[in-house]
Amino acid sequence: MATQRERQRDAIVLRRIVIFLLFLVLFGVTTLSILVIYSITSYLIPFAPEIQTVHTSIGLVSTPTTRARRVGPGSGSGLKSSDFYNDSLCPLRGYFLHVFICAFFYSCLLQAIFRLFRVAFYKLNSRKSHYLFLIGIFLTWFIAFLYILLHLLKHDFEYTSLAYGCWISFANVYGLFQALLVMYVGPNSTVCLIYAYIVRYSRRKTHIQPHQQKLNSRDLIILKRIVIIVLVAMGIGIATLITFLVYIITNYLVPTAYHLQGLSISGGFFMGSVGFAFITPQIKDIFLMKKQRIAPVIVVDVIL
Repeated sequence: MATQRERQRDAIVLRRIVIFLLFLVLFGVTTLSILVIYSITSYLIPFAPEIQTVHTSIGLVSTPTTRARRVGPGSGSGLKSSDFYNDSLCPLRGYFLHVFICAFFYSCLLQAIFRLFRVAFYKLNSRKSHYLFLIGIFLTWFIAFLYILLHLLKHDFEYTSLAYGCWISFANVYGLFQALLVMYVGPNSTVCLIYAYIVRYSRRKTHIQPHQQKLNSRDLIILKRIVIIVLVAMGIGIATLITFLVYIITNYLVPTAYHLQGLSISGGFFMGSVGFAFITPQIKDIFLMKKQRIAPVIVVDVIL
């Protein structure tokens, strides 16, 4: 009994050390990123839109990867197969999963803000605007890591045998409501409001130059596609939101609640990754492997 308590105490100490080291790493990465941004911003400014797309794709690819279940030799021991995943690193796996989800939604918001600046504030110096959005990419990840860290420090990530991992439990009404509001409802609602504002702005402004009107229409089309993808990807949180509301009203948790949550996350991010690939010409060309057509050249030798 004493040995088991010592192991639990050692696990708690180890987890606190890992959290502290994680915070130090985040602080170091933050400082280093600021220095790197200041040093190479002149080279990255022309590629700001592409960097934002890559930044969104990183969140899309990383989330399903984090959800992958760990398989190891523990299943052959006396522990149950479901207990194998309940270790001191389980909250950290849940932490990184929620970080990638949060970063994905805020990257969609950042792209919407980028289109807003190009349409409504096109007179702003493009060099300064691109510089600000490069900083915005860094802030997106910083906010995601820092905000989810608060849930980790409050021990909101609890092991659930039904999901084989650590999640914010449905019984934790305040913690889950706060996470849904900050990670899901807030950024998605803001993206839709930005799209509505740009549509209204484009219809009211009739004295814009033809070249700027062409750019605005192109940005509006791109933003419309982003909104469609966001609406499709909202399936990531629909199952969690509905199950959460049912639990609050009836105090009954559906047995398949965590399975629905995992299925909606995997399906939503899969559709989001495919959608972003096809609305981005650079990535679309890579997937479709378009071959450049080479026009034949006929060489005629003239003999005098």
